Amino acid sequence: SAAYLGIYDKNLARVTQTANVTAQLPETHNMGGQLGAFDLSAPISLAAGSYYVAILIKGTGTTVPYLAATNWNASATISGARAADINGVHRWLQTSSTTLTTLPATLKLPDMAEGQTCYWAALG
Repeated sequence: SAAYLGIYDKNLARVTQTANVTAQLPETHNMGGQLGAFDLSAPISLAAGSYYVAILIKGTGTTVPYLAATNWNASATISGARAADINGVHRWLQTSSTTLTTLPATLKLPDMAEGQTCYWAALG
């Protein structure tokens, strides 16, 4: 019912996002999956630095897509989501909220949860 992608700076402030891209999500049934490119709402120039790519997919049952991920579940190793590097940047973050329907203007570290799956994204 909703799918947004966005970019947040290292302080968890939203820099930009896409429109709702639900209709653009590729449906793929092969083992290798498929890459998907999504346009931002407006062109943006990012200074060198650290950023987070935000992915919000809201749906029900089997309509929620599975995204490319690394999963340590089999070995019960946690992802270290809350551990920051020397620049204050986290390897990845996942909100514990289950009520978001759009990407908020800011995110807060205390609202992040630990997990065993990290999703992959890239800026290009």
